[in-house]
Amino acid sequence: AVGYLEQAISVTGDPAEQAALHLRATAFGENSLDLDEAIEHAVTARALYRSLGDPRGVLRAATWLGRNHTTRKLETQAVAIFEEAMVEGADLAESPEMAALLAELSRVYMMTGRSEEAVATADRSLPLAGNHALIRPVVEALINKGSALKNLGRTTAAAATRRGATPGGATRGRAPAPLRARPDAPWERG
Repeated sequence: AVGYLEQAISVTGDPAEQAALHLRATAFGENSLDLDEAIEHAVTARALYRSLGDPRGVLRAATWLGRNHTTRKLETQAVAIFEEAMVEGADLAESPEMAALLAELSRVYMMTGRSEEAVATADRSLPLAGNHALIRPVVEALINKGSALKNLGRTTAAAATRRGATPGGATRGRAPAPLRARPDAPWERG
């Protein structure tokens, strides 16, 4: 699929269309676990959206870019990408794009031991994502919040929060995230 998108990118002369195609290629690259390719496409999409003056596109591309850096275990770079995008997209603080970015930022905060910040960031994402009826950011934020709560020693709240993420993601074809929400310790079973 990425090959067809790359052919389309080479054919179109419209920078907006190129940016959108690069963003789609980013998603396909992630799904095929070719994270280097996904990162390249996200970098290009972000640059194109910046050149077009499209702040929503910049946020979408930065979210994919940071997400792929997180998955690639390049957490320091991911945090920098997300935090820069938050500043750059400050005028879009209530947007669906910011909800998605915050959900992903909560993940990298949780993974880097910044549990208090992970909970706070997830709490910022959840109402935004809910207001925009976004499933993926809600599921991501709940999982990340639950994992961060567990890291803080709040095991009952952690288990309840993570269990709450499972049905929403699983019923909407979001298998990878709900799998992360499954019970992984005896105190979460039962």
